[in-house]
Amino acid sequence: MENSLFRAATGYDVEELKTVVEEDKNGKKKTRIENVKRHIPANPTAMIFWLKNRAPNEWNDRREILIDTKAAELERKQLFLDMIDADIVEAKYEAIEESSYIEEGFEEPDA
Repeated sequence: MENSLFRAATGYDVEELKTVVEEDKNGKKKTRIENVKRHIPANPTAMIFWLKNRAPNEWNDRREILIDTKAAELERKQLFLDMIDADIVEAKYEAIEESSYIEEGFEEPDA
């Protein structure tokens, strides 16, 4: 199977038997068999499949990039705080107070 895929990806030569029917001057038909060499061209789909499976790090369409998001998040927060301290970014602070007010007629579902 592997060899067949490689051959399809690179192209190969085939010997085939060809039957030729010829008619002579008298109208008599003659049949002869010829040995013919034929080249099967490389198949681009087989090339892609072969490369992606034999060397996935080099030929795969999808690249996997690992990012430490926790460290990046801390850096972004620190950068933002530094920008606020340097008056580069205007920040409006608003205190948010949680309300314990419950509307009339509303019942919380039992857990």
